[in-house]
Amino acid sequence: MRVNKAFRLNAQLLYSVKHKTIVGTDDNRSDPLFRLSSTMQYIELPITYALEFKSVKGTMLVKEVYDWYIGAGPIISYWLSNKGTLRSSNLLEDRIYSYDFVGEFGNDDQNKLNSKETMPDANRFQFGVNFSAGLAFEPAPGRKIMTSLSLNIMQTFLGNSDGKWPGSNPNQTNADDLDILKSKNHSVRFSVAYLFDSKIELRKKGRTNSTIPQKAVRRKRR
Repeated sequence: MRVNKAFRLNAQLLYSVKHKTIVGTDDNRSDPLFRLSSTMQYIELPITYALEFKSVKGTMLVKEVYDWYIGAGPIISYWLSNKGTLRSSNLLEDRIYSYDFVGEFGNDDQNKLNSKETMPDANRFQFGVNFSAGLAFEPAPGRKIMTSLSLNIMQTFLGNSDGKWPGSNPNQTNADDLDILKSKNHSVRFSVAYLFDSKIELRKKGRTNSTIPQKAVRRKRR
């Protein structure tokens, strides 16, 4: 939505997939075999308030129009799901080379089932700041090809406590292997979009609301 000649407001509803990898160590122990790879799915709403600059090149017959812009705004994310693979020395001692899991949100002390990671204090709603810049081309009036580069700096931790998995004993959790959730997942996104002006406000422009038949109107005008 164009706010005025130079500023516009852009909002997007996105489905995104983010990845996280933890290797080797945490604050309490060192395990050279530790490797945690997880995939997180999100619904995101980035809102950008952008300043546009227009450049026109060419002749009177053939013109090339370029738009470039810079912008910033908030981004709201909702964490849908989490899954991944864990490897560690503790698992290798139990003759388990790798451990595939899915995340379980909420504080469920009875969740001792295999293939489950308990994340008691996960922050499913996450907030951040979005910085973006881009370049757009106009191949035809009302048509635009836009490329953009966005940097999302999140301000919310993934969780307030570490995620845990069940240990070799099904009645106990593995206290040595932890998923460090007190971290922030920043991201860089490159996108290409094709935009067109629907001109909804002009569809009814010029149409009459009169109930008099058009032929009768023409006769009166004559």
